Amino acid sequence: MAEEYENEAEPSLDEGDEATESYELDLDSSATADDVIREAMAAVERDGESGNGIELIEVEEEPADDDRLDACQAELEDTKERLLRAMADFDNFRRRSDREKADLRKYAHGEAIKEMLTVLDNLERAAAASGSLEDLRQGVELIVEQFVGVLKRVGVTPIDAIDQPFDPTYHEAVSRSESAEVSQPTVSMEMMKGYMLHDRLLRASMVAVTMPGAPGNGEGDSQ
Repeated sequence: MAEEYENEAEPSLDEGDEATESYELDLDSSATADDVIREAMAAVERDGESGNGIELIEVEEEPADDDRLDACQAELEDTKERLLRAMADFDNFRRRSDREKADLRKYAHGEAIKEMLTVLDNLERAAAASGSLEDLRQGVELIVEQFVGVLKRVGVTPIDAIDQPFDPTYHEAVSRSESAEVSQPTVSMEMMKGYMLHDRLLRASMVAVTMPGAPGNGEGDSQ
């Protein structure tokens, strides 16, 4: 004979709640407790498959807090290691860059100096040579021309000063005179030649300047 068991998994319902469901179990009088439980579970599953509102939800087990902490710690250690490597690489780059800059400053003029050594060789030959004073003068003139050529090749050019309007940017006045023959301050004498390095002043010319003055007052005063 079939026995009827009520599903009493839920406590008594308040007013307005749904009634307790009952399931008819196909069991005989010799059925054990395990048989009752097994048959009851089968009835519940049949109810779920028939759409009676029973839904089995699979809950995904979250990792334990210790596992998450270990994962975060491992990620932190990896980030720290990569940061230390990046800092070491940058430090090596900085030291290499400083060394290259120092070498550049130290050897930047190597080619220019190499050409000047040729001029020095000729000066030494001229000093050791025997001959007349005129021969010595001609030899020195050739060496001066050679040296000027070397300077031009490295970007050094002389500043034109004689008979040019006085320009305090390129000329340094060491004496002054007056003359009616000039209408503006003019360089009348060059005591030491000035030079430009490309477009930058390397050394100003030391000059004497003639200022416009009254006729007959051409005597110069040093300053």
